[in-house]
Amino acid sequence: MKLCILLKEIDSKPLYCSGDDTYYYLLYHIPIAVYKKQVLKGNVCTDLIVCARVCVMYAREVLEGRFELGEDIISKDGYHSNMYAREVLKGRFGLAESTISKTGYDSFQYAKYVIKGKFELGEESISSDAGLSTSYTIELLKDRFVIGEDSISKNAYCSFNYATRVLCNRFLLGEAIIKDSPFRENYENHFDIEL
Repeated sequence: MKLCILLKEIDSKPLYCSGDDTYYYLLYHIPIAVYKKQVLKGNVCTDLIVCARVCVMYAREVLEGRFELGEDIISKDGYHSNMYAREVLKGRFGLAESTISKTGYDSFQYAKYVIKGKFELGEESISSDAGLSTSYTIELLKDRFVIGEDSISKNAYCSFNYATRVLCNRFLLGEAIIKDSPFRENYENHFDIEL
């Protein structure tokens, strides 16, 4: 992999790096240089597009805005796509939404911090995790999350919170696990029932 970038060292002498072994140098040292704004604005070759992390840091710390040349690389990494959308674009990053939607954590973070609401494309992956499903419905949907109820019902804490904070009614699917948990008494008192 051929990489090259023009760096500005602390003594203000430019340093040109290129070659196959430069990848590891860039991966570990460029983010620090970028943070210190040692990369010269406007003098970056397209080979800077090394990895999502470097691209996001370059966009955020050097360009202080969108880095279109790096968006294809960024869009293949859900975590850094979230960071790019939140900290650089300050809004949705459509190119990366299919990648983001593949993991529940990335989907939830994107819904919470970028969209600030429902993220339909990521709901399937969110629904596979009881904690994420509960947080998604409490913090963002503020309504029933039907596709997440199966995973929620397998966790007593999540079932209790889902019933008391979202449904404001009994959660029959989760009562079996609540019955054998420390939340039983609170659940019974909350709904004035006996399991």
